[in-house]
Amino acid sequence: MYCISKVIQAEYLCEIKKKARQCGATLNDVFLTAYASVISRVKNLDKVVLPSPADLRSVLSVRDEFTVANMTGIYRRVTIEYTPGQRFVDTLAMVHLEMEMQKSRNMCLSGIKLLHCAEKLIPVRKLKKVIRAVYPLPSVSYTNFGVIDEKKLFFQGCEVRNCFLTGSYRLPPDFQISVSTYEENCTLNCTLIGSKTDQRFSEDVLEQVRNEIVEWVSNI
Repeated sequence: MYCISKVIQAEYLCEIKKKARQCGATLNDVFLTAYASVISRVKNLDKVVLPSPADLRSVLSVRDEFTVANMTGIYRRVTIEYTPGQRFVDTLAMVHLEMEMQKSRNMCLSGIKLLHCAEKLIPVRKLKKVIRAVYPLPSVSYTNFGVIDEKKLFFQGCEVRNCFLTGSYRLPPDFQISVSTYEENCTLNCTLIGSKTDQRFSEDVLEQVRNEIVEWVSNI
């Protein structure tokens, strides 16, 4: 079992945020673009389809109160197409447009609406089987946990020096990259159960994703 991570240091993250704003994009767009670009290159694909998380806190009627809930939805199919010599900034623009379209149409809620109707007609036991068949876990996926607030994360008597969030352990060839930020340091992470070869491959993918972003922001 391996938990592998690569860090984008705070000084780079600050520049990435600035450059993303200049391009009219979000940080999530940047991470998704870099990950898709690496997959396209490693697998020699001209089209990559990935899921992307959706922050459902924006639809909460109650704010700034303690709640226990998974307020993460999902955009199931973000399609990114590639042509020879395509620049990172062009792919980023494509990803941003796709994400804006899906957000404007509330695509992350489409499955919830369907379940809301189905649960009145189908017993829960059977509905679980339907969900597993209709919504299989993507073999290659991406999630962004966002910012971990260092002011709110504390353990009595302990000093928190570093923190990042992980996804579930995957069996190769399945692969998931997880992104989280703590104290302005961004961690790219994957967890897997596999061989040393699988570990080296995963480390290389994370390193390529990190380099993709750092090189883009360094080319002013």
